[in-house]
Amino acid sequence: MPTRSSNPQSAIHNPQSFEVFDCHAHGPTIDEKFVQMTPMFKSYAEYLAYLSHSGISLAVQNSWSAVKAKTRKALADGNAAALSWARQGTSRKLRLIPALITHPDFLGQAAKDIERFRQAGTCWVGEVCAYNAGYTSEHPQYMKMLEMIDEAGFVYQLHEEPAANLRKMVLHCPTLPLVVSHLGGSPDGINEKLLLAQEFPSVYLDICGWGHERIGMIEKGVDMGLEDRILYGSDFPINEPGGPLIRILNSSMSKTVKRKILAGNLRKLMASKGVEI
Repeated sequence: MPTRSSNPQSAIHNPQSFEVFDCHAHGPTIDEKFVQMTPMFKSYAEYLAYLSHSGISLAVQNSWSAVKAKTRKALADGNAAALSWARQGTSRKLRLIPALITHPDFLGQAAKDIERFRQAGTCWVGEVCAYNAGYTSEHPQYMKMLEMIDEAGFVYQLHEEPAANLRKMVLHCPTLPLVVSHLGGSPDGINEKLLLAQEFPSVYLDICGWGHERIGMIEKGVDMGLEDRILYGSDFPINEPGGPLIRILNSSMSKTVKRKILAGNLRKLMASKGVEI
C-alpha cells in the first residue's frame, strides 16, 4: 500500500480529525515550576490548558524534579509528584499517564517506584536524561537498571544517545522497548537512528525536539518499514507541541500512517505492556 499521495497538497488533513497522543511531556517540579526557555506558565492549569488547546488528548508526563534528581530522596519525591500531577490534571478532555524516572545509583528506589506506577496504570519510564541527573550510560549499574525495567514490563524512553551506545542497550536487553527521543540535528545522525530501528524491532523513535523538521526524513523512515514505531512527542513545555504535529499533518504520508504516528503506535505499544488507552 502506498504511503504517500501523488499530490502532496491533497494529503494535508484537518488536525481536528486526528487523535493526538503525546509520548513526551515534562510535568512540573514539586513546587509547580516548569522547565521552559523563558517564563510563560504561572500555574499547572495554564500548562494543561495550553497542552489541551494544542490538540493533545493524552500525554505521558513525568515530573521535572525527578528528571534532574541526583539523590534518592529527590528522585522519590519527584516521582511521587509525577503521580500527584497526573491525578490533579486529568480531565475529560486531556488524559495524563504518569511516567517515572529511574537512576542507576538508586535501584532499590526504582523497584519501589515501578510497583507504585504499575498500580497507577502506567508502564512508562522516561524521558530519562542522564546528563541532567549526573551520570552517563557507561554507569556500572546502567544495564542492571535496564534489566529491571524490562523484567517489570515497562517501556524505557531516553534522551538521544550516539547510535553505538543505543546498540549496546538493545543487545543487552533485546526485548525492552527503547523509545529514543529526538531524531537528531543532522541527516547522518537521523539516518543512524533509522537504520538502528530498522535492524532492531524493539527500537522506537520519538520525533520531538529536533530532526522532525528535516523534510523527507520521517517519510524515509516510513519507507524503511518503521511506520509502526514512530511516535509523536512534543517535549512540552520546552518545545511547542504544534511543530511536530504540523510536520506530520502537512506531510504527503497517507492518513493511515499519520493516525499511527499521532496516536495509534503509542496506544499499541502501551497495550503490549498491559496498559489500555
